[in-house]
Amino acid sequence: MIKLHCENKHLELSIMRIAQPIVKTFYFILFLMATMRGVAQSVDLNYYLPDVSYNTEITTPEQFIGHQIGDWHITHDQLY
Repeated sequence: MIKLHCENKHLELSIMRIAQPIVKTFYFILFLMATMRGVAQSVDLNYYLPDVSYNTEITTPEQFIGHQIGDWHITHDQLY
């Protein structure tokens, strides 16, 4: 709890009434973000791309952009 040194006790109480919900909301959002990070799952690309023979002369997305699709976002300038 934050201790404020005020002459006016009424002002101190009103500041605390405003600050407490903000702090609680901040910690709640922080907790949600931490738990959602662990929930994210990695899906194997074979789910979307079955094992069939593809033309080997065509560059794969991983070779072109340097990582698997969905691992990172890319900018428009990287899609030339």
